[in-house]
Amino acid sequence: MQRWEYAQVHFQTGAASFRITYSHQADRVDSPADRFWATIRELGDQGWELVSVSAAGEPAVLRHWFKRPAEASST
Repeated sequence: MQRWEYAQVHFQTGAASFRITYSHQADRVDSPADRFWATIRELGDQGWELVSVSAAGEPAVLRHWFKRPAEASST
């Protein structure tokens, strides 16, 4: 059976920071906002695939959901 790992990038419009959350490790909080695109490129290079974006609140908090196949040795 295929197993998946998940990551979520939180980005608040107008803010100078964002948070990235992984299903398999501790959260990371970065600043400033220009780090956002570097992180998106990093995730792509690591095999993560963007599967959904949602927005809530004002100013909007954008949540970008990613997934990738979990390695066989991961539990």
